[in-house]
Amino acid sequence: MNGGTPTEYEKSTLRYVTASIPLMSWFVVIIEAAERFTYFGLSGPLRTYMTPSLFEMCE
Repeated sequence: MNGGTPTEYEKSTLRYVTASIPLMSWFVVIIEAAERFTYFGLSGPLRTYMTPSLFEMCE
């Protein structure tokens, strides 16, 4: 195990690790990012929209 090519024993016992990230993982990351952007993007305008209505209801 000096960093060269693996022996037959190492090939049979080592776990296989894929070289690239699966496509479905990228979809999950993109969908979750879109959900977070939507939440933080709409929470401010929704708060601004609801604030005058709450004060009018108290009067």
